[in-house]
Amino acid sequence: MPNYQGVWSLSTQYQAQGDGNWVPNYVAPIGVFMGGAGGSGVNNMIQTLDLTSLGNSVDEGDLSYNPAQSPTAVGNSIIALCAGGQTTATSRATSQYTYATGGNAVDSGDLRAGYGYQYLAGVSNSTRGIFAGGFTSSEATVNSMSYITLGTTGYPADFGDLTVARRYVKGSGSDTRAIFGGGNNTSNQMTNVIDYVTIATTGNAIDFGNLLATNADPAAGSNSTRAIWAGGASPFVIQYSTIATTGNAIDFGDLPAAGRKESGGMSSATRFVIGGGKLNNNTTTTDIQYVNIASLGNSQDWGDQAVQAYNFSSTSSVHGGL
Repeated sequence: MPNYQGVWSLSTQYQAQGDGNWVPNYVAPIGVFMGGAGGSGVNNMIQTLDLTSLGNSVDEGDLSYNPAQSPTAVGNSIIALCAGGQTTATSRATSQYTYATGGNAVDSGDLRAGYGYQYLAGVSNSTRGIFAGGFTSSEATVNSMSYITLGTTGYPADFGDLTVARRYVKGSGSDTRAIFGGGNNTSNQMTNVIDYVTIATTGNAIDFGNLLATNADPAAGSNSTRAIWAGGASPFVIQYSTIATTGNAIDFGDLPAAGRKESGGMSSATRFVIGGGKLNNNTTTTDIQYVNIASLGNSQDWGDQAVQAYNFSSTSSVHGGL
């Protein structure tokens, strides 16, 4: 116990840690938008967003590889990893951004050859990141999944297969379960499929349920309880699933009347934030919206992106697994 001044001795700290009763270090909820396309073409931007208060994002630095459109992102409380995307040529590169230091990202290896590199989904917990679906350099839509240990460099290992091969698929999850929703199949037709995997193991995905309607490329995010999808080919719809159970998605609310597609999602423990993208009339926007995850309702204004972008990757230091 602390003394009367509220100070813990080292011995009592060690005892509390050993007993599993020590409060973990606070993780500041920071979101990142990485890569994408915008008014001036494809870019390699990194911009950060303080998820504790409303406001605009900040231009933080650059990725370590050429401008990337339609990459994905995984990460934990320490790093955010931008992976793949369309550059002037096929890019399987990955680029690691460290929250504590900021600035530019550094090279972190490559995605697995022959697996999806663009329009793929990314989900992670504190130790492992999973990449799912997308299409290859030959533009073949795939069902393959791979995984990496976060904070290390190297080549991802095979994880298993999705229930349906898809690109424009989006993922979210908790510390134990990753779920993947929507996307276009090998016939380029939209699906409403949701499936899931257990992050700590490997193996093929299992059917979870269905989205409210067929959808592709929505923004996605989660806390430890709920996964949320917003916009995409269903530009006004916000819907959610309870991660620990299986079943069909449930209506959450609506985005603004202009809708949203090709945007990015990120979460803190309490809020889901949707940034950038295109309005339903294909006009690019810097607008950032949010909802409170624990309640239902329409999105509200948060602020604006420092750099106008769409088809970018996004994650946060306090994603669903933390």
